[in-house]
Amino acid sequence: MENKQPAKKSGDKLISLAEAGRELGLHRTRILQLINDKILPAFKVGRAYAVWRSDLDRVRVRTAPKVGRPPKTMKKGNGK
Repeated sequence: MENKQPAKKSGDKLISLAEAGRELGLHRTRILQLINDKILPAFKVGRAYAVWRSDLDRVRVRTAPKVGRPPKTMKKGNGK
C-alpha cells in the first residue's frame, strides 16, 4: 500500500474501491483485505484509496469463485 501516486499507465484509469468491488464482485471490505495483504496495489487519494483498473485483472484470476458444491470425501473402511 503506497501513499504516492504511481506513474499513470498508458490507457489506464484510476478507480475507487467501490468500483473495483463492483467489477470483481467483491465487498469493499474484501478489497481492503487484498490491499492490506499487498495483493492489490493501491494508494491513497486524500482519505480514500484508488487502484488502477489494469491491476484488477491480476486479482480477478486469484479471487475467482469456486462454483458448485464441493465433492463428498470418502470415509475409509465403511464403503460408503
